[in-house]
Amino acid sequence: MRRMDVDKMESISDSNKRIAKNTLVLYFRMIFVTLLSLIIIKYTLQILGVNDYGIYNIIGGVVSFLTFITATISSATQRFLAFELGRNNIVSYNNTFNMLLSIFGGISVILLLIFILLSHPIVYLWLKIPNNRLYAAEIVYFFSVFSFIISILAIPYISSIVANEKMNVYAYTTIIDTVAKLILLLALVFSPFDKLITFAIGTFIVTLLSNSIYVFYNQKNINGTHLYFYWEYKLFRKLMSYAGWSFFGSISGVLCNQGLSIIMNLFFGVATNAAKAISDKIMSVVQSFVMNFYMAVSPQITKTYANNDLDSTVNLAFKSTRLGYYLMLIISVPVILLLDKILALWLAETYTQDMLIFTRLSLVFALINVFESPITFMVRATGNIKKYQISVGIFTLLVLPTTYLLYKIGCPAYVAFWSEIIIYAMVQLIRVKIASEFYPITIKYYIKEVLALPIIISAVIFILFKILEILQFNIWVITSICFIIMVIMVWCYGLHSSERRHIINAIKRCTIKYFV
Repeated sequence: MRRMDVDKMESISDSNKRIAKNTLVLYFRMIFVTLLSLIIIKYTLQILGVNDYGIYNIIGGVVSFLTFITATISSATQRFLAFELGRNNIVSYNNTFNMLLSIFGGISVILLLIFILLSHPIVYLWLKIPNNRLYAAEIVYFFSVFSFIISILAIPYISSIVANEKMNVYAYTTIIDTVAKLILLLALVFSPFDKLITFAIGTFIVTLLSNSIYVFYNQKNINGTHLYFYWEYKLFRKLMSYAGWSFFGSISGVLCNQGLSIIMNLFFGVATNAAKAISDKIMSVVQSFVMNFYMAVSPQITKTYANNDLDSTVNLAFKSTRLGYYLMLIISVPVILLLDKILALWLAETYTQDMLIFTRLSLVFALINVFESPITFMVRATGNIKKYQISVGIFTLLVLPTTYLLYKIGCPAYVAFWSEIIIYAMVQLIRVKIASEFYPITIKYYIKEVLALPIIISAVIFILFKILEILQFNIWVITSICFIIMVIMVWCYGLHSSERRHIINAIKRCTIKYFV
């Protein structure tokens, strides 16, 4: 075997190990942070009281509204930094990093001035805050602004950590941030000062602390983050163009979701909208398992493309799509089957039939949407995203007029979810078609390599469920049988032999490391 082939195989093996390790770290972070956040929210409400908690959230909501824009620019920073790493060009990486710092520094100054100028009308006129809490609200406003500005300035540093695949640093820092907020909450109990003001100042200090860790780690451990002023108009245009088209794609998704809520409210009222909100929250939690996996995969897709290794890029994207779908399927099926019991336990008397139907369809939609991210990563890696974002954005928005027309002819509320499912499934083929302009793939090849087995396995599980339901088996028995058969099918037929070997080796390494 040629030396080049051996090196490539070793590189792929190292890449797989990093992805597996980073995914596990991100899962640990997600579970820990989620559980602790639920505790923090509960006791923050108790300590601050309903009114002060409401004031803090409404002011924080106004300030963090623009997070949507900065999140879009953040995805652009990760792409450009990962691309330079893939090219092994540290000089360009350092130039790009400092260019990003300059851009975010400029954005921060502009936003800070805007927030200062708008402080009086926002706090005293627009938000309708009780007169006796206006002074406290103004202090909360300014410290919320300061926290937001610090978060913006930290984006290049966080993007650098993600691009370098240092997910353990990212995970542990967010855990430290969450624990610090819990400590703040304990301190708040014994604080003799105004608790709302103390909470706002404490949150600012926690934000400063956690983001300082990102800065310190980059300066000490990541090559290519040496600070100096750098400005290149050509690079600035590329960054802004990429961020602009990413923003177009992101806003179309937001408009689609929020537009559905508005249309649903127009035809069916607030109770139906509340059911949709519950389904969105459950879908978000379930999706987070796959999104953490994709977060670990994304830098590798960009790096392999930057290294002109298109075959490895395609293989990694397709493999991660299949694994992402199976992971989502294994989590979603038990939730879908036991959802009525989950909702009854969680929401008790407020649980409605709409919540049950909406959530089940939302999880089906989430399964369809699993296929989106790896193809998007592939196209984003090329930097040529204009056609992709326009095409996908426009077709995605067709959900709104389609749903509106279906409601006009008397269709039930849940038809909105079927509209989403069908249109997003068709849009996925458009994604693949555009990706084929940059990679050696076709729609036929994509269906064969990515879609075929997941569809077959899902169909078998659905048929099995219907048979067991007709035979009137207990729901716990049905869920157990479906889950066991599903895991067996995924292992035996859904995974390639190399993927099975990799999972077995990963389990062996973990066993030896922690138990031997």
